[in-house]
Amino acid sequence: MGPKNSIQPIPAVEAGNSDRLRGTSLVKTSKNRLTGYLLLLKLVAHLFDIVPTALIIVAVSNRRLPPPCIWDAIHSAEHFFALVQLVEPFVYLATMRDLRIEFLSLLRLT
Repeated sequence: MGPKNSIQPIPAVEAGNSDRLRGTSLVKTSKNRLTGYLLLLKLVAHLFDIVPTALIIVAVSNRRLPPPCIWDAIHSAEHFFALVQLVEPFVYLATMRDLRIEFLSLLRLT
């Protein structure tokens, strides 16, 4: 036996613990991937709105009326962006089990 201040070796990781740790990292990776996809979807939705708006600004700066199709593009982009914002909470509820359980517990009347 060594002195009381000696460093004890770290026990080896058991097989069950390594599987659990691997599962935790997979969950984190899938949540990061989900977040990346949702951010990319929001970026695309913003681009659908930014491009027609920039074309209107260019037309106005040249003292011309923008073509009528620009207004259709802006309205379509706004509807697409609203749809993205509407779908996002349901995606989170479908993919995150703990959030879904908490949400359902809020809806219970007991």
